[in-house]
Formats: sequence, structure tokens, C-alpha cells
Amino acid sequence: MTRPSGSHIGRPPIRVELSASERAQLEELLNNPATSEAMRRRYLAILMAADGYTTGDIAGKLGISASQVSVWRRRFADFGFEGILMRRLNAGQSGRRPQLRDLRQASVSNQELQGQRGAVRDVDLTGEQVLELRKLVQQPRIENRLAQRARAVLLAHRGLNAPAIGERLDMASPRVLHWCRRYLEEGIGGLTDRPRSGRPRKNAGPDLERLLRKLSEVPADGRAQWSRQSLARELGTTVGRVGKLLDGADLDLRSIPTPRGSAAAKRAAGTERARRNRAQAAPESPHRSNPDAAPKDGDMSQLQQGDAILMLSGDEVVRCLPMNKAVGGMRTAFETLARGQVVQPVRSQINPPGTAGISLVMPAWMRDGASAGHTSVKVVSVYPDNAARGEPVIHGLVLLVDAATGKVLAGMDGGALTAIRTGAVAGLATDLLAPAGAGRLAVLGAGVQARTQAAAVSEVRRLERISVYSPTTANVARMIEDLREQLPDGIEYQAATSPREALADSDIVCCATTSATPVFADGDLEEGVHVNAVGVFQPDRREVPAATVVRAKVYVDDREAMLEEAGDLLIPLADGTIAEDHVVGSLGDLLTGRCSGRMSARETTFFKSVGLAVQDTVSAGLVYARARELGVGTSVPL
Repeated sequence: MTRPSGSHIGRPPIRVELSASERAQLEELLNNPATSEAMRRRYLAILMAADGYTTGDIAGKLGISASQVSVWRRRFADFGFEGILMRRLNAGQSGRRPQLRDLRQASVSNQELQGQRGAVRDVDLTGEQVLELRKLVQQPRIENRLAQRARAVLLAHRGLNAPAIGERLDMASPRVLHWCRRYLEEGIGGLTDRPRSGRPRKNAGPDLERLLRKLSEVPADGRAQWSRQSLARELGTTVGRVGKLLDGADLDLRSIPTPRGSAAAKRAAGTERARRNRAQAAPESPHRSNPDAAPKDGDMSQLQQGDAILMLSGDEVVRCLPMNKAVGGMRTAFETLARGQVVQPVRSQINPPGTAGISLVMPAWMRDGASAGHTSVKVVSVYPDNAARGEPVIHGLVLLVDAATGKVLAGMDGGALTAIRTGAVAGLATDLLAPAGAGRLAVLGAGVQARTQAAAVSEVRRLERISVYSPTTANVARMIEDLREQLPDGIEYQAATSPREALADSDIVCCATTSATPVFADGDLEEGVHVNAVGVFQPDRREVPAATVVRAKVYVDDREAMLEEAGDLLIPLADGTIAEDHVVGSLGDLLTGRCSGRMSARETTFFKSVGLAVQDTVSAGLVYARARELGVGTSVPL
């Protein structure tokens, strides 16, 4: 890499000196396909600084801020690879982001383990120590974090330096040094977490052991196999917590049958035999054997075609539609919509007099490759006042129809499906529009939609902090507790006392409220932030202030729907603050290259979603396919 010719008006050249081995290591990391885009930019910034590029040159070429370039340069100069690899020191450290003084303290405290550029020294293990660490790594019931820490010490014993260990284990280099020091000082006990101030963090160890003991017992509901729902009831926890424990232990309930000879297994086998016997003994219906026979007067049996519909509860929908699959499904939905292979009438709305609620009917058809695809119809009601009564705000039912035959395939909980697919749309928008290195999320709202927003964003960005604000502090506490169980470890959570506090230092914002007026002030929004607004879909309500809309690049889920329902845009359109061409494009336009996305780190982007029926069609199809694979749901004859 050579210094650019000509002069550049900017800051003085960043002086970073690289040894030949350091340069080779940086170039190797750049060429590694497993290196993320965010880390690739950091490595490039250091190489460009070493080659004499100015701060402005680097920032302009990499699409990042000059201040960020300076931060990486200082971190590398002070701490080598540890400085640029580290995302933060400790998520629970006084609720704040780490400063350079924290890094320096970490460097000093690990001097006996740390060379000038991240080498791990003096990790000379005895054969007995190696054996106990290997047992820890290989123990099937051990908590994953503990096993990772043991792996870090073993790799250091083999001579790998901290950056190499960090890259291999997805662990920040200062944490590698930290756990090596703790092990040398305290032995195996040093690899466990020490108690923190504030509310105690949940430890997966005891919960996992309780779960494993329960799996060796007979299911309490008499079934031949445990389900996540039944385990949650028995353990007194949530379905999400059970799922996290199972995933962490790499356990699949389908591969864990009830002990042979148990009463539950016998009952299940007896029930299945009885069902087969009844089917064999039942006389065949003359109408089913001769569908063309004319019905007698008053005889409606011929109208029953013998089909069955698969009914799926909210818990079953959640099980069959994990967020990563939902985000991928939304990508398919918008690409197909952009290609014109979707029929989607504008939804019908009913506002019952005397209520604050609204009921919607949303039909859509989408082609699936060469097949006729699916049709779906959703009836969904949104009643904001239900929250005060302790009832769900959203109720709904989605019907999935085989477009080739017209057969109704499935009916499923529309509230659960809507929450997941709405979050997934915001996740897709964030993936397409947010800065690549963004990791600090602010969520305004603490309901079901707010939870799925956070879950979806965590699928497309590596989050280091989630700040939540809602006027109802109890809802915020419950949401944070739920997210701790559902999302990956290592995320810091903040219960903000105001929208301003939530937005401070955030680079992604999700609005998921039912507010009629803006929920934050434009002046509280950082430069270069991406904003999602999904909470309201009426032309006279909005969550985002006009000043933010004016300065942002605006994207929507669908232009036609936007002109009917998106108050966040219709209100400034009506008063002349913006024109229709202020909207850059839709997500489908972005995916098909018809419009540009974020062009620099300083741009503010805003995605407004009102929800489209095709999102339900795709999501319901994914749920139905997965339900058939897992054998979940209840088959109801029609």
C-alpha cells in the first residue's frame, strides 16, 4: 500500500510504525474470509496509517469518522492488537463504556502475561493442569463460557499470542490475558465469574443440571416426549430460557425419548394403537368413496372433504420461526415484491366506535419459484388500551392457503407471527442501512414488538449495549430480564430514565410504541445513526420528529402503503416540510440495486414500516414447513 499522491487538507499524518511480522499478521487477517467487515476496516485503518495516510484520507476511504480513526490509532499505539480487537472491557463495569485509562489499567495488571504486541507469557502448565483444563473443555454439561476460558489458557500454553487466541475463540485480547492471569493465580476456580454488584446474574450451571435431571424423568403431561413448553412449566422459567439452555448444551429434544417402559411411553403407545384400531374399524363413508354422489335433503356430510388444518399456538409459532430464519424470509419477501411476483391489496381497516382499537384484514399471494406459492389472510386487532388491563395489545389469526389447490393448510397465532416478522423487517433494514460497526442499540418501548426489534437487530449486528426506555419502568425491567435470557451473553443492558438517556451514544434506534406524537427530540439523536420506526401505522400518528425525517435518508417497506398509512411521513408531507421524492426507496429497491443505501458514516438513515401482508405470507410458509418437520401443532378436521 503506497501513500496517495498529491496533498490532502486534513489532520497531520498518523504515525504508526509496524514491524514486518505485524504487517504480515494484519494482511493475513485482512485476507481471512472469516474476518468481519467491521474488523477489516480497523485493520485497513492501521495499515493506511502506517503508510502515511492522513486521518481524513482514511476516514473518507473507509466511510468512517475521523474520530474513530484516531481512536484506533491511539489504541494500537498503546496496546497493539489488543487495543483494536477489544470491543469493551467488561459489560458490567459501572454501566459505562471503557475509556483509554481502563485499557491502560488492563495492560498494567497483565504485565506478567503481556509482551509488547500481545504475546502471552509465563503460561507454563504442568501435565496435571493441562489434564484438568482438557477435562473442563470436554465435559458435556459444562457451561460454554467456562469451556472457552479453559481453551484460551490451553492455547496460551501452546504459545499462541492474545490476538490469535482472541480471533480463534471470538474473545477480546484483554479478556484472554485476564483469564490466563486468573488461572495462574487461582487455578480452576479463577475461571468462574465473581459476584457483581447489583442484581445477581443468572448462572446456567444449576439451571442446566435441573434441566438434565428433568429430561431423565417422565413428562408430567403424560406425553412420550418433553416439549420446551412443558419443561418451562416444570422448571418455573420461560420457554426462551429453556431454549437457551438446550442450545447451549447442544441438546435436541427430538433425540431424547422418554425412558423405555415408562408409564408415559406406554400410554402414548396405547393411544396410538387405539387410534389405528378406530381408523380400521370405522365404516367408510359412502360420500368419501363417491364424491360425485348427490347429497340427500338436509345431509351436509358431503360438503366435508376430509381435509384437516394444522393449528399452531403462539409458542409453537415462536418455536418454528427463529429470528435468523425470519430475517432471511423478509429478504425473500422484499426481493419477490420488487420483482412483481406478489399480489397484495391495500389492507382493510375497521375502527369499532367507542374503542381505541383497530382491526385489519390483510390478504396477499406470493409466488414461490416455479410453484404457485401461497396465499395468506391475516385478521389482526391492535388495541393499545389492553396493556392497562394486562391483556395482549395484539390479537390475530393467520390462515395459510395452498395457491395451487386453494386448500387451507394452516391457521396460526397472528399476534406471535406479527411480532416476529415485524422485528425481522427492522433487522433486515438495520442490516442494509446501519453502520457496519454499529453495536449500541436504543429501544423506545418495552412491549412485545420492542423485544423482537432487539432480537432481530442482534442477529445482524454484534451488540455491545442495549438501552431501553418506557414510561412504565416495570415493563423495562421485565424486557431486560427476558433479553438477558434470549440474547447472546456479553451485552450490557441499561434501563434508561428518559428517551434522551437511551439515545445517548447509540448508533441504532428502534421505536416500537403506540404514541401519537414523537417519542424523542431530534437534538438528542447522534450523527450517523440508523432509526427504525415500526410502532404506529395510522396517518395521524407518528413516533419520529419531522426534523429527523428532514435530515435523514428515508426508506420505507412500500411506497403505496406509505402514502396511505405512514403518519411519520404523511404529516411532514402534508405541511410541506418534505416532498414525496424525499423518500429514497423501499427495501426491495435496496435489495435489487434500484436505489443507493448509506454512503458515509455521517449519514442518518430512517426506515419507516407500516407492515405488509406479504410479510405474513412468507412467515406463515416458513412456520408451516418447520412445523411439519418437527411434528408440532394440532391437526383439526374440517
